Amino acid sequence: YMGSGIAAAMLSSGINVVLVECDAAARDRARALVEDIQNRDLRSGRIDEAEVERQRLRFAADIQMSALSGVDLCIEAVVEDMAVKVDIFRQLGDVCDPQAILASNTSFLDIDQLADASGRPERVLGLHFFGPANRMRLLEIVRGQRTASEVLATALAVAKRIGKQPVVSGVCDGFIANRIMQVYRQQCEFMLEEGAFPDAVDAAMEAFGFPMGPFAVVDMAGLDISWARRKRLAPMRDSALRYSRLADQLCEEGRFGRKTKAGWYRYDGAGTRLADPAVEAMITATSQLNKMTRMSFSAEQIQF
Repeated sequence: YMGSGIAAAMLSSGINVVLVECDAAARDRARALVEDIQNRDLRSGRIDEAEVERQRLRFAADIQMSALSGVDLCIEAVVEDMAVKVDIFRQLGDVCDPQAILASNTSFLDIDQLADASGRPERVLGLHFFGPANRMRLLEIVRGQRTASEVLATALAVAKRIGKQPVVSGVCDGFIANRIMQVYRQQCEFMLEEGAFPDAVDAAMEAFGFPMGPFAVVDMAGLDISWARRKRLAPMRDSALRYSRLADQLCEEGRFGRKTKAGWYRYDGAGTRLADPAVEAMITATSQLNKMTRMSFSAEQIQF
């Protein structure tokens, strides 16, 4: 999903794109997702048939890493697993042109480790898009310890060309946005254990002025991304601090958000989010297990 969204963002800005997937089935799914974005833009009037055709001519999908040998910028958007990403960056270091910029879309992981694996650390940085990547304007540009100044400047220029709002971050766990969102979501999950439900929290925050509430946002981004981080950090977690397992339970049931049609909400065939009695039952059961007396929250209490 993320890779296809990034590809669509580049294509809509006049950039040639080569998308590489692990096998033919994944390649075909990715191509179909890009075409679906183009068709939605066509139906909404954002683009016309001529632009759709121009984008299709600029787009290629493959299953061989060698297809990336001639690119100027390569953006990795695989699963949020350091071992997998390190292996990808080793391959990219061998396959891509020596002057190509190698970027990772990682949400949390250490860019400097990926840079080391590439064999060209000065040409590596993070380009962290937010889903859906073809729509969301924020782009975190993560400067590694050895990222060259001209590589950072190029990334900023690319962000401008594709209509994104770049924010430069150093290397740290979660960078800027996810470090903030982690604390925000944590407090919202505590509120669920104490008596609220996801739709009430989201409605209150949207009434406050947020485009989407926290649970709708994480369903769109994918619950598995932050789950991978929580599992990675579990050995270092302070057992004295409060921790909610609600999101972990959803992930253990394979509920990763919109992409699985179930997360904090369930989603119908049109993608409409619907409150899920199964999630509400899980939340209530968790409150009982933790011996917490559930209380009512007004919209004002949720907001402030």
